[in-house]
Amino acid sequence: MKENIKPYNFGEFISELFLKYILIKEYSLDSNFQLAHNKYGKPKLKNKNLFFNISHSGVWIVCAVDSIPIGIDIEEMSYVDCSIAKKFLHIDEYYYIFDCKEKRKQIESFYSMWTLKESYVKEIGVGLSHRLNLFKVIKLINGKWIINDKGNIHHLKQYRFAPKYIMSVCTTRNKFPNTISLITFNQIEDFIKHQ
Repeated sequence: MKENIKPYNFGEFISELFLKYILIKEYSLDSNFQLAHNKYGKPKLKNKNLFFNISHSGVWIVCAVDSIPIGIDIEEMSYVDCSIAKKFLHIDEYYYIFDCKEKRKQIESFYSMWTLKESYVKEIGVGLSHRLNLFKVIKLINGKWIINDKGNIHHLKQYRFAPKYIMSVCTTRNKFPNTISLITFNQIEDFIKHQ
């Protein structure tokens, strides 16, 4: 007899609790909200004009919510062989990474590019099915980032709120908060207990 048992993923479980906390507590949604998924697996709220995206890496879970599609990615900046950028990223991004002579800076630049691009493919709802080397991230003079994909402009912002982590957010709206809200596990736990 063959059993189909889905392995327990603690990160996914905590992410679901985190999302529930944000949508109910911060956006006043009813606790019976329902999710649907697009053909690439991106979740969205059924019958609501509210969009969200979640990412987790290491000890952090992050979530972005907006009235238009949004993407978010966080990565822990551990060692990576940056030469893989040549295979996965646009050639201009590869050169951007290797313009840095110091290995630590190359790794930071790699994760910077990776999170920017992944937040974009998550915003448009296709995930990594969209080849990352077919479009490029452009850094503007004012330090902001954009992606121009077939005439559609997507704006990106990076946040560095914890050592060795980088987070990127992408949306078609050029408006981002200057700071982010940190929610502790204790806050989520207290909220769930009182539901």
